[in-house]
Amino acid sequence: MLSRLLPAFILFFLLASACGEPEADSGYTGFSPKVDSILHDSVQQSLYVDSFRLKVLTAANDTERVYWLNELAASWRGPQGRIMADEAKRLSTENKNLYGIADSESKIALCFARENKHKLADSVLTIAEGLASEGQYNYLLARIYVQKGDIQRFQGNNVGSFSYLKQGLNIATERKYDDVRGMAYASMGDVYQSMHKYDSSKFCLNRVVEIGKKLNDRSRVAMAYGVLAVVCRFESNTDSAFYYVKQVLALSKELRDKYRTTTGYSTLGEMYRMQNDDDQALLYFDSARVLAQEIDHKNQLAYTLGSMGSIYRMQGEVDRALSYYKVALSISRDVNNRSLIATNLSTIGDVYRRKKEFDTALTYFREALEIATFVKDPNRQAFIYVDIADIYRSQKRYAESLEELRHADTIAQTTSYENLKAITWNAMSITYTAMGKLNEAKHYGEKSIKSAEASKIPANILESAKQLYHLYDTTGNKAGALEMYIKYVEARDSVENQEEIRKFAQVEYAAKESELKAENAGKLAEAREKEAAKEEELQKNKLILIGAVIAFLFMAAFAVIIYRSLQENKKARTIIEQQKSIVEEKNKAIHDSITYARRLQDAIIPDERTIRESFKDFFILYLPKDIVAGDFYWYEKTGNHIFLAAADCTGHGVPGALVSVVCSNALNRAVNEFRLTDPGRILDKTKQLVLETFERSQHNVADGMDISLCAWEENNTDRRKLKWAGAQNNLFILRGAELMTVGADKQPVGKWETNVPFTTHEIDLREGDEIILLTDGYADQFGGAKGKKIKQKPFLKFIQETNNLSTADQRNILLKFFNDWKGELEQVDDVTVIGIRV
Repeated sequence: MLSRLLPAFILFFLLASACGEPEADSGYTGFSPKVDSILHDSVQQSLYVDSFRLKVLTAANDTERVYWLNELAASWRGPQGRIMADEAKRLSTENKNLYGIADSESKIALCFARENKHKLADSVLTIAEGLASEGQYNYLLARIYVQKGDIQRFQGNNVGSFSYLKQGLNIATERKYDDVRGMAYASMGDVYQSMHKYDSSKFCLNRVVEIGKKLNDRSRVAMAYGVLAVVCRFESNTDSAFYYVKQVLALSKELRDKYRTTTGYSTLGEMYRMQNDDDQALLYFDSARVLAQEIDHKNQLAYTLGSMGSIYRMQGEVDRALSYYKVALSISRDVNNRSLIATNLSTIGDVYRRKKEFDTALTYFREALEIATFVKDPNRQAFIYVDIADIYRSQKRYAESLEELRHADTIAQTTSYENLKAITWNAMSITYTAMGKLNEAKHYGEKSIKSAEASKIPANILESAKQLYHLYDTTGNKAGALEMYIKYVEARDSVENQEEIRKFAQVEYAAKESELKAENAGKLAEAREKEAAKEEELQKNKLILIGAVIAFLFMAAFAVIIYRSLQENKKARTIIEQQKSIVEEKNKAIHDSITYARRLQDAIIPDERTIRESFKDFFILYLPKDIVAGDFYWYEKTGNHIFLAAADCTGHGVPGALVSVVCSNALNRAVNEFRLTDPGRILDKTKQLVLETFERSQHNVADGMDISLCAWEENNTDRRKLKWAGAQNNLFILRGAELMTVGADKQPVGKWETNVPFTTHEIDLREGDEIILLTDGYADQFGGAKGKKIKQKPFLKFIQETNNLSTADQRNILLKFFNDWKGELEQVDDVTVIGIRV
């Protein structure tokens, strides 16, 4: 019995010592006046911040003082955190404390990252990493790697983020740094959440909860619960999402953590908004707004203002919504939060769309889409595509509307976010209906109603059921129409009931708002009363703990704890090694499979030595994004004809590679089996063969390829007579300093709403002309000083400037420019550029 009680008894003593007010500080007078004033400020911040301030004031020496200043810097958000980190660095430098300097640099980097100054944060962390490596401070090095992973995560570079996070996790696991393991798993869980890999995210976050509870780190547990709430919301698991966010609020109030309380209020507001409970949503968003202003949390302030604007927009108060959005946009630009900037730009675009100011709306949507693509926010991209499609549909530009929706559909097929699926597929059903394609409309309408019901959002069910009701009624499916009408009425009643509830809720809302203000006004007095009561209780407990018997009990307790810890660590190591072995085996199997797939794909890509038999002066720049690619180049010599093409299949990686094999095989059959030599007819037959292949599937497969295809007659030895056809990808001819463009047909080799034969162009070339075949990957790469796309026009201008160089030099310069432009950013697509000089 004694051994069971002692750990809790000891823990209570340690917490009492950490959280109680000191009888007197150490009398240290070496702080700057500003730091000293902040440390002695009696205003409560949070449980951790207040306890760390106490630790700084009562530290026995500068080494302890620096340690607690850095812990304070990590816990105290806002300008105070940076002030504490700078003070720690000053003291460390005076005392030549290398560990303290490295730790201080890492905390300064953390402050920069919180201000969204990611490049600056990364450069400071690199300094900290060098110092930690020099001193062989493994614990600090593990934490720095996790921080570096976080910075990559904040910039949307998930691959780079995982690389650093795994380095930190490996060191922490090997050396049993449980707190750093918790940090690494927390960040990995957030990355997986942003990638919509929800099972992996939950696995990591549950590890964080386990570690946090083991270390009694309630702040980290609260953080994990917050991300779990987001994951459950995306999975439409509303009950679990509410449970987790309420756990966040309970823990945050225990810790007096205003930052996390603000986040919890915002999350609750978002969940109530998704359920059309606008009054509850406004209550929590407004609570978050008040608290965010109090603690100067600009990111959260921008988010809550934008969310409140969205509620007013849905209620038809578009001008009021616009004022909220513009303030939110201004704040998000001020803190350079790209995700929030994209969100606010798209919502402003939606307001102008509702006002039927379509050109202005499209300007906002396009800028939002570019930023959402840069930060790799696929959900935001999909919603923007749907909004743009709605504008085109309202203008009866159905083909353009459908093209935007196809982008959204690609994203919807890869996510578990049912709300996104329902909205995207309902929009596709409406567009196909307007085009008179009722079978396609029915297909997407039925997918939409399933996702709408899975999302449990009444507004989604209402819109999807209404659309499908009209389709069934039009096509004579009376039973289906009746079923959809019943669903529509039930959803409509649910939405309309919100209006009735709102009338009763207005009084309750006002009362809750007043209650919240009263709570905020009395918070300080209440906290002081609690602290006084706690101090009295702590003093009593301290007296109880005095004596030789307690000293003996402490020694006995520590012996028990050490024994149990050894046993638990032994078990943990065994489990970790087993899990690590399983993961490594699975990763190796996946990697081996993809590598083998690369060998299969290599079989369809010709060797450059083979091409050189027909062309002496040429270059090929081929850069797959992943191990396997959706891009490929194709060469064939049959009879007295030579063919060369650059092709871009739907997707990249494994999906793109599978499509490339289908398309390459179809090209081979068109030339070798059907004996076609005219480029336009080759593409017609290839399209037919590709469609026949995909139509065998029971699923609706709309994949295909964009291509630029050249053909020469073998007896045309000087290669002056060129026949060419293109699907989406133009042909470019470099003649001296002049660049000429031959336009491709605006349709892919694949499923399309129209079936028009491809056009064959006959072109007379001159000696010295260079033809350029390319896919869109080079021009679409993000990078440069501002993180923008290269874009095709500047790329072609760059090509023109290389016209006097050899083709080998052209390739090298193009490769160097691409790598320099990309920098540390991830390659966004496969790249293929081919140049042939006559």
